[in-house]
Amino acid sequence: MIENLTEKLTEESYELYNKDNIMIAQILFPKIENNLFCITHTFVDPCLRGMGVASELVEKVIEVARLNGYQITATCSYARSYFAKNPNDIYIIKSDL
Repeated sequence: MIENLTEKLTEESYELYNKDNIMIAQILFPKIENNLFCITHTFVDPCLRGMGVASELVEKVIEVARLNGYQITATCSYARSYFAKNPNDIYIIKSDL
């Protein structure tokens, strides 16, 4: 993770804030069924693009899902692309993704 950022994790989102307390990255993952998150949105400020931040956001959701025994699905195009490129996490992905 990039230094000097503040993390905020809630039940349905993970956000990163800069030193001025401005949100510069976010991923939304509401619970849509018992034990199932759906990644619906990923945002990374242009100042962080190309630095792997979006993949770190998805990896945080994977970590939260593993810790809580959840599976993941996604409507977010970035998350769907990430899962297609990273089959090592396939056991946590809901099969109809």
